[in-house]
Amino acid sequence: MLTSEYSELAGPWRTDRTPYLREPMDMFKARSVTKITLAFATQLGKTECEYNMVGYAIDQDQGSLLYVLPTDMLAKDISKGRFRSFIRTCRPVREKFDYERSEIQRLYFLGMDIAFVGANSPSQLASRPVRYVFYDEADKFPLRAGNDADPFKLASERTKTYYRRKEVEVSSPTIEEGHIWQSFIHADIKKKYFVPCPHCNEMFVMRLKHIKWPEELNEYAPSVRLKEVTERAWLECPNCRKRILDKHKHMMLLAGVWRPVEYDKDADDWLPTVPLITRPRHIAYNISTIYSPWKRFGDVAKEFLESKDKPEKLMNFVNGWLGEPWVNQSARMRSDIVMQRQQNYERGTVPKEARMLTAAVDVQKDHFWWAVRAWGENMTSWLVDYGGGPGICETWTEIEDILDREYRQEGTGEAFRVYFALIDSGYRTEEVYEFCAEHPGLTAPSKGLDETSSKGIPYRVGTIDKMKYTDLKLMLLDTEFYKDMIYGRLNRETGARGSFNVFEGVPRQYADQLCSEHKVTEYDRKGRAKQFYKPIMDGIDNHMLDCEVGNFAAAEIAGARTL
Repeated sequence: MLTSEYSELAGPWRTDRTPYLREPMDMFKARSVTKITLAFATQLGKTECEYNMVGYAIDQDQGSLLYVLPTDMLAKDISKGRFRSFIRTCRPVREKFDYERSEIQRLYFLGMDIAFVGANSPSQLASRPVRYVFYDEADKFPLRAGNDADPFKLASERTKTYYRRKEVEVSSPTIEEGHIWQSFIHADIKKKYFVPCPHCNEMFVMRLKHIKWPEELNEYAPSVRLKEVTERAWLECPNCRKRILDKHKHMMLLAGVWRPVEYDKDADDWLPTVPLITRPRHIAYNISTIYSPWKRFGDVAKEFLESKDKPEKLMNFVNGWLGEPWVNQSARMRSDIVMQRQQNYERGTVPKEARMLTAAVDVQKDHFWWAVRAWGENMTSWLVDYGGGPGICETWTEIEDILDREYRQEGTGEAFRVYFALIDSGYRTEEVYEFCAEHPGLTAPSKGLDETSSKGIPYRVGTIDKMKYTDLKLMLLDTEFYKDMIYGRLNRETGARGSFNVFEGVPRQYADQLCSEHKVTEYDRKGRAKQFYKPIMDGIDNHMLDCEVGNFAAAEIAGARTL
């Protein structure tokens, strides 16, 4: 039952209002399917879809259930509010609810119980076995639950002892590397909702590019154009090119079907395919707000026009309305330039023109990112190796091994070792100082200068105000200067004098992180312009950019300009 408190359509649930939810709900009782992913845009009824699945488990197929939300506070609010409303209005669920035993975040029913937990609470995620796990707004989960592994692994581990287990993931996508989109991409079967054209009956997926409006509206004043587009936009069939109006949408939804798809790079589209797996364990669904029974084609067009020139609003439109991951095109273009700087040498090999190696380490709370770069004449440089992240490099002993490692030169076979390394001291400062004190000459701690204090000097030597580290020099870096230098040298042709080069087969991860920031201009109250670097979008990793800033500074300090 839908209540007026949480829905405009109060009364009994009717799947015919949102027919695209029928198959995902049916998959919940399919014995062979153990995982369901809903990478949905907003305004599509995905939360009610989850509650229907939970209600089915309570009434028809009992088993302990874990309902995971981004934070413990949100879990408490949902358990006390919206979910209790669901219990009160649904008679079969209400009759099985044990009011006396139930707590705020632990609800007891006949034959089962439900624990509402936050993804930031590792003890709750890993406490006992469960048969069902629901992840709500999965892309808003923290990367780690406290100091433990990521919350998805912690929760998933709890279902191992159940043969008939189920995991349900629901979220709007955020970025390509986000959990829900990666889950969609790696599912056994990926599905899109195909609907028939009311004119030619050909099946197709409704997309933003199919929404049209009269050309003359583009000449109107912005406020008038938005109003007119909202009222006059239509959907164009990609096959017969005829107009599809809002009045046709409900019929199309009722006649629609979920079809397996695969991404075709040449067509730049998701195309129907025949799946090779006959008994899939993991099925994923993706759909946009264009399908919403409560949104007109004009509403989508209006939101697009209001968002297209504002990056912060455009990301929300792509995620929340189109149900697609955000790909910053300017960042991807720059990242493509990095991929074009590949030279014909293997990872871990020193190119024959190189004369010296430097290294830089970006220290995180419980792991490290690092990069080793080779240097030649005119500050020409080559990426030799890099690594980092949870589970890859976690101890100072591993960092010591990297700095002591021998790298063989291409052609000559001569052994090279790192000549000088900078260790970022922003995190775990005392440990960094201790490590650098144990490796004098080879390493030095570094720290970024305040933007107002560098005065055009790339780096300066500071002191450490601690008695036991009086002999240790702290390298204070103008990070803005070195980012300018890196991005400037990326514009030089591969292998050219002073160029920035990478090894053959460099992962896209490296390129994306290197291009994770861009320079923006802001004005103060007096109208004075101020430029600085900021992340292209929230949450993007920039560890490789930090490492290469450290490498360029290390090369400067070590005298690479005079090679």
